Order: sequence, then structure tokens, then C-alpha cells
Amino acid sequence: MPHVAKNKAITNARIKSLKPNGKSHQVLWDSRVGGLGLRVRASGRHVWLVRYRDPDGNNRRKTLGPWTERERDGAFTIPQARTEAQRELGQLAGGGDVAARRKNEPSLEELWERFLDDKSQRLAKETLGSYRSCWDVWIAPVLGRKRKLASIAGADVFDLHDAVTNNSGRRDRSRDRGGGRHMANRVVATLSSMMSFAGRRGMLPRGSNPCRLFDGWHKEVRKRRFLGDDELVKLLAVIEAEERAAWAELESLPPNRVQLRPRVVARVSAITGLRVLMLTAGRPSEILGSRWEDVDLDAGVITLQSRKTGVEQNFGLALPPQAVSALKRLATVADTSGWVVASRMYPTRHLTTFGLLWARLRTAAGLPTDLTPYVLRRTAATTARHLGISMSHTATYLGHANTSITERAYAAPIATDGQRVGVAVADHYDKLSREAGHVRH
Repeated sequence: MPHVAKNKAITNARIKSLKPNGKSHQVLWDSRVGGLGLRVRASGRHVWLVRYRDPDGNNRRKTLGPWTERERDGAFTIPQARTEAQRELGQLAGGGDVAARRKNEPSLEELWERFLDDKSQRLAKETLGSYRSCWDVWIAPVLGRKRKLASIAGADVFDLHDAVTNNSGRRDRSRDRGGGRHMANRVVATLSSMMSFAGRRGMLPRGSNPCRLFDGWHKEVRKRRFLGDDELVKLLAVIEAEERAAWAELESLPPNRVQLRPRVVARVSAITGLRVLMLTAGRPSEILGSRWEDVDLDAGVITLQSRKTGVEQNFGLALPPQAVSALKRLATVADTSGWVVASRMYPTRHLTTFGLLWARLRTAAGLPTDLTPYVLRRTAATTARHLGISMSHTATYLGHANTSITERAYAAPIATDGQRVGVAVADHYDKLSREAGHVRH
């Protein structure tokens, strides 16, 4: 049973004098504002509440929020709690039932379901996967699925960000779920998108997004790593060696070992797929998910069914002659699954990742272990810029909707650009000077 203290004016000194007993909670009632109380939980947490009667005469209590001695977002000092209690009790005096209204308020889980249903019709599956990961691993466990939207304050956003940064705050701590500084920013950005959506759909007042004033973002340095010429030479040599070995194994396969053919064909298709990835600057998932029916070798194009450009139409991935040649050779031994890059384990499926093959080739080429196959896409974009290809054409090559994405995330800045501009300006000044007969010496 809770211990109820006699009504006296609540002070900070009085609050601090109460020691939690670890078994039951205690309640202090304020003598200045009738109905205002402070519950001291057995765990030591202090929470403000108000008590009132609903229109049917039932006793009810409503939690206002945590106590704080100094002002901070999401908590109430004693003067703030008294003001908030008078406001809430004033609404009740006018016939409102705060508890009933709160019961009907949408929960965080209801928002997530509506948010996911809306986004699943318009976003790529990779983006949806990122949203689901943020929700399942962090937002739902830390904030609570049944949490009412209106109760989420700015302090909760900071607490969520800290929990992800420190990889803490989840109920399931059986294994590391990949917290950290970058993930913390992603989780808060996902929550902010959800809350903005709630405002647009009338689930919250517009402009009440608790993330809008969040300023605790971790500074991130975008990695724009690409392969240099020396690294490219080493990687190309390793890829060519793997191609020769794979084809040699397939061509030397004896007739009595026909059961091994699917595995060897899968090896050939994997290295060919990686070669095509390198030549087209496609995304790994696009090459891996391509079917032969999507490949037009005569036109030199792979038709992709979806693309992360926001444009609801098929996108053609251009194939240079070298890629066409590699695919034509692969087509002569392709299996009946219909996939360009066949799976070694499942005859009717495609390979889902270049991970194992890439790790082996990366090691053989002496490349850093943190490089993924995606570095080939960044390398192609940067190489195009170094060859003098315009940013707009490079963006088209990568399938980007605008050049800002290409410039920000893929094409590394060219150090000589500034020099070229400086030389051009200086040459122009010299030309003007010569025309005026004042050549400098």
C-alpha cells in the first residue's frame, strides 16, 4: 500500500527528504493547489499527478510528468507543476474528462502502422527496411509501443538519442543491436518523420513535432572512399584471374560430374555479375536481382523494375561493350532459373550478396577490409568526373534524379578543378593585357 503524507506545501527540501523504501510508493499532496500530488516510486522516481472526479463521480488520477529541481524540457518544477495542475483541473471543472480523452489518443504503435502503410507504397524496400530496423530495435523498445503520442516530449527524444548512442535502454540486451553515433542520428530522423506525418494526418497538432528543436545531432563525416588507379589495377587483375579459374573449372568439368555443374555455373555467374557491377556503376542489389528477361544484349541495356529516384517507371541500366560481351558468354551456360546471377544453394533463386566473393577478392588485391562492393559505384562516378564527364551526365549514368545527390554522395571533388579555373582566368587577363599592348614580363 502506498504511504500518503499529510497535506503540506510541497518544497524541494521536502521532496529530497523522502527516501524510497524499495517496496511501495509514497505520495505527497500539495496544500496550495488542491488535487496536486507528487508520487515517489519505490525505484526513487518522482512523478507529478492530479486527482479528480469524472462526471460519473469516479475517482481518477492523471500523471503530469516527472519532477525536476531545475528547469528542463519534459519535466516540471514545483511552480510549473502547480500551473499545469490548475490548467488541467480547470478543464475538468468545465466538464472535460482528461483521462477519457487520453485513452482515445493515438498511440505510437498506431502511428507506426499508418506511417508504414503510407510509405510502403512510395519508398524503396531498402529505405523501408531502414525504417523497420529503427522502429523494431530502438523506437518501440525505448519509448514503448503503447505510448501516447501527445506524451512524447523533447526530453524523450534526447533520451532516445542517448540510448542508441550508448547501445542501451532496450529491454532485449541479449546481443548488440548496432547502436552508435550514426545509428542514433538515423533513429531520431525516423522518429521525426513519423511525428511530422502524424501532424499532417491530424494525429497531432501541426507543428508539435517533439523532434523539431532537437540539437544533439552527432557530427558525421560522409565517407566518399573510391579506388585509386593502383588499387583498380590490382582489383582488375584479381577479377580476371577469378574469371579464368571459374571458366576453366566449368569447361573442364567431366561428363560424369554433371551434378556439380549448377555450383560451377553459379561461380561463373557471380564473378560475371561483379564484373558487370564494376562496368555499369549499378547498385549491387540491382545486378543481383536482374533476370535474363530484363537484359537486352542487342540494345545493351538492363531494364530495372524499380529505382531510388522517386520516378515510377522502369529505368535502363546502360551496358558498355565489355559488359555485353561478358553477359553474352554467360548466357551460353545460364541455368533455367531465369536469374542472371544464380544462387549456389537454391536452384530457383538468385545470389543475394557478393559478400563472400568480394571478401576473397578484396583480400587477394590487398584492399582495406572496410571496403564493400558499393565502392565500385563511387569509383565509377569519380572516374567519370576525372575523365571530364559533366556532373549532369554522371548523374544520369548513376540514375540519380538530380546532380546534388551525385555531387554530395558519390563523385569526389576534383582537386584540379580550382586550378583549371585559375589558369583560365589568368590566361584571360593575359589575353586582355596583350591586346592592350601591356604584356607583363
